[in-house]
Amino acid sequence: MRFPSEAVYAPKSTGKTDSEVSGINWNNIKHRRFFLHQMIKKNYFKNGKVYVWKETFAIMKAKKPFANAFANIIDKNETTVIIKQSKYDGKNVIDIEKDWKILTFDMVLPFGLVGFLAKVSKVLADEKIPIFAVSAYSTDHILIKEKDLARARQRLEGLGCIVEENNTQIKENIC
Repeated sequence: MRFPSEAVYAPKSTGKTDSEVSGINWNNIKHRRFFLHQMIKKNYFKNGKVYVWKETFAIMKAKKPFANAFANIIDKNETTVIIKQSKYDGKNVIDIEKDWKILTFDMVLPFGLVGFLAKVSKVLADEKIPIFAVSAYSTDHILIKEKDLARARQRLEGLGCIVEENNTQIKENIC
């Protein structure tokens, strides 16, 4: 998630933090306000495409990564796997949450953009809709419980997003 003040790092090749690369002191509240203002000034939500994946996903705590997962998140304490519900076999699962839909913000966001997911999570939190957020280099994804999808769609459209069903076929070996 794009929050440089929370030790987000530049590409590994430089070994420098965003502050070192940009020369910006992210701990300075004036800089935070400036970049939040820039986000508001350029409304990334207006007519921004959000695609709802047609597949239903499971989020699980697993004993090991899954080769056919949407994402494997590995840290020192656990392995989290996001996978199509129809693709997991029940093996190597410690705990599981089912019935999640992926919403992809199909817009290229600047790497240093501050507050994008904060705004999304706020409007959904106001409706008591829990999210599971995953960020790629320039694209954000959120997972929403299937039962909350209609309300989430309505709230995102209220921000100015165009929310559509993603009918693109996904390669079977990816998810």
